[in-house]
Amino acid sequence: MPFEESRIECAAYDVGQFIAESLVRGFLPGVHQGFTRDLIKSFCEAYSREVSLERPLIDAYMGYHLLALYAEHVQRRSPNFISRR
Repeated sequence: MPFEESRIECAAYDVGQFIAESLVRGFLPGVHQGFTRDLIKSFCEAYSREVSLERPLIDAYMGYHLLALYAEHVQRRSPNFISRR
């Protein structure tokens, strides 16, 4: 998962990346959607006990990371290629 580029200045960047990657992995076969939702909720609750989280900023970074993951996926033209139609 993320945090390979973690920085103390902006926890929202890392939390957004974690949520985005969790959401994407939540669509893998055998992963129950409820598990992904509960994982994200538990993580954010525990993390917010240590660091103040700004939900709008987290949502913005989550969107950024989802777009980056999609762009990476499209460039690879993997067998699970998502159509650009």
